[in-house]
Amino acid sequence: MVFDNDRQQGRLLGMGMAGVVALAIALPLFLVFAYFICIVEVPAAHMAILVKRTGQDLSNDQEIAPDPSFKGVQAEVLSTEGRFFYNPYSWDWEVVKQIEIPQGKLGVLVRLYGEDLGYGEVIATDEGSKGIVAEVLRPGRYPINAKIINDSSSANRYYDSYAYHIELHDPVIVPAGFKGVVTNLSAPMPEDPNTLLVPDGRRGVQAAALNPGTYYVNPYMKRIDLIDCRSQRFDLSAGGEMGFPSKDGFWVTLDGAIEFRVLPEEAARVLVTYNDVGNDVAGSRVETTDPALRRGYGKFSSSFSPQGSERVEVHRGRTEIK
Repeated sequence: MVFDNDRQQGRLLGMGMAGVVALAIALPLFLVFAYFICIVEVPAAHMAILVKRTGQDLSNDQEIAPDPSFKGVQAEVLSTEGRFFYNPYSWDWEVVKQIEIPQGKLGVLVRLYGEDLGYGEVIATDEGSKGIVAEVLRPGRYPINAKIINDSSSANRYYDSYAYHIELHDPVIVPAGFKGVVTNLSAPMPEDPNTLLVPDGRRGVQAAALNPGTYYVNPYMKRIDLIDCRSQRFDLSAGGEMGFPSKDGFWVTLDGAIEFRVLPEEAARVLVTYNDVGNDVAGSRVETTDPALRRGYGKFSSSFSPQGSERVEVHRGRTEIK
């Protein structure tokens, strides 16, 4: 009996020692596996794009997984610098640089996933819709799963896993002595489509002009035209001699100059009334002033010369200038 007990205790001791040895071997292997295989290391100024390998399948009209229970590219990214652990059987990832908007530029976000917009709509009014996002990105760094489409330095990824496209545009600078006239391009139509200036928040030219400064506006939502409100001089002899024949048949020449300025509070009305591409109120090129056409289609040239006799016809409203 004593001999059997000693044998059993020796067997248990051997099994215990074998377990300790196996654990001592398995634990470092597990730590090595976890560190080199499961770790997602996000350096500074980088982010990790997560792709789920297992889970529910996406429908044909879905591009981005709505939550981690679905396969595919996840909407959320790992934007914090540090180490994260993910099961490589269920997850894949790609560490890329964060989006950087350079100084002197702004970024327009175009969402590539979500519900389709209605007919005629181009601005995504909520986070669940595709299309152009109303808010713009100012200069800085952003952890956004996106590609800058008009930047040649933007590197391609291994996966086509973009949730956004970004277009780079220049901000609008209103210099000193100018006023910035705002035209809403994406807003509800005014109740009266033939009014020159529309109320705030309606599509068309706004009555309130912008003061000098730098403005980061979405070019798909607003257009800013510059109106020179400084004192200007118009020489009557510019472009040719001005004169008339006298009663005796002698040619009498005229010469003179006109000094004028646009009142800052009337900048928007002047733009709508004259609508001059070159912002030269005293020049010879005038465009149609039909407010409905301007809101819907922008600027239309009429090639009207104050010294000539050409007639301009606008099909809508039959506006004529003789």
